[in-house]
Amino acid sequence: MNEEIYILDDNKEYKLIKKIVFNNIEYMFLVDKDKYNIYVIAEYKNGMISVVENKKILSKLVLELYKTNNYKE
Repeated sequence: MNEEIYILDDNKEYKLIKKIVFNNIEYMFLVDKDKYNIYVIAEYKNGMISVVENKKILSKLVLELYKTNNYKE
């Protein structure tokens, strides 16, 4: 299986779990390659990846991920 691996500013490797588009912006749900209890939500824009730190946006993205994984709208 070919996994997508990303290295973020903390120099750690993260595996891609899922990509979603929310409000016309692409977001990536990532998990630490070595520690599966560390998750990151990042925004992908103009070829750059930045970790989402805004708590309001994070809560909306977590809800959106929940909806997409439950196959219910």
